[in-house]
Amino acid sequence: MRSMNIRLKVTTFWLILIVLESCVKPAIPISNALKTGLGDRYSDYVKLINKSASGDGEALVLFLQYQNIDDGAGYDHGWVLIELMKKVGDEQFSDALLNLSPTQVDHVKNYFNAGFDVHTKTDKLFNEYPKTFKVLGYSDIGGVPFK
Repeated sequence: MRSMNIRLKVTTFWLILIVLESCVKPAIPISNALKTGLGDRYSDYVKLINKSASGDGEALVLFLQYQNIDDGAGYDHGWVLIELMKKVGDEQFSDALLNLSPTQVDHVKNYFNAGFDVHTKTDKLFNEYPKTFKVLGYSDIGGVPFK
């Protein structure tokens, strides 16, 4: 009887941990479209966002490598990338980009372009994060050079 009681407690403990793990909230809000688009990658995506947002440079490099997020979810992923850049700052975000291959940087830039449809593309954004935008290969906004 005692052995069964211990097993029940252990099982309950693991179930609670599993439920709590699946309820981790992302540091940056994620749309339902993006959550659906990520499918079974959602949990890893949230873990990497949270680690990245808390200053983990290795997690940020891994997060920047996310690809194959299609349709409307790609726009939302672009928005998340821009929000993450704002959260971690220009120095850390640009350093992470420098750890990617040129092809991977192009993918990030494409998602940024999609995210700009949600964000307003402004001089202020470009001027607050000049290192990031230079690594991404931006030189102007609609023909107007940024500093």
